[in-house]
Amino acid sequence: MATMQMPRFVSFVDFVEFAQGALAFAQNASVVDETTATVEKTSVDAVGEDAVGSSVGSAFGTTFDSMTREQLVEWILAAALVVVGLSLLLRSRAWIDAFSTAAAHPFAPFLTGLYGLLSGLFIVTLHNVWVTDARVVVTLIGWFALAGGVLFLLIPETYRWLLRRVPMTPQLVALRGLIRIALGGTIVGYLISHG
Repeated sequence: MATMQMPRFVSFVDFVEFAQGALAFAQNASVVDETTATVEKTSVDAVGEDAVGSSVGSAFGTTFDSMTREQLVEWILAAALVVVGLSLLLRSRAWIDAFSTAAAHPFAPFLTGLYGLLSGLFIVTLHNVWVTDARVVVTLIGWFALAGGVLFLLIPETYRWLLRRVPMTPQLVALRGLIRIALGGTIVGYLISHG
């Protein structure tokens, strides 16, 4: 008869050994990175710098080399909004099941809070642009994500309270998806028209 093995918890010693191994790996990787950078530089010089960044970005009239960090954040957020929006629109019942499962799990507020904190910090740090055009939408989303992340991490009860108070019908979940798609489309429209 097979016996179940209890999960092994990470001790401080395990963590220190892992950190030492990661440090050694990073030191070895830096030597590889220098060699790779030399090879990549030689390859770019041989092909021509214009040809390297232009193949992907040419469809949108921009290249990765000519993008500002704000534009990069805008493209990433727009893509995420459209994909999540399509998922909410097309799989609304699955999202309702996921939210009801999450409401019962004690770790869900912390995962959601951590996600909101990290994505909000990413956006706010790299895209804190207060202007009177579509770019401000990105900044506002970043600040809302950051505030929600802090709230869920410090007061996790608010997560369950919100899930109980916000109605979850397939139509409302699909509407939330349409709103995300519209926001992502607005950002993409701005980027293309001002690219």
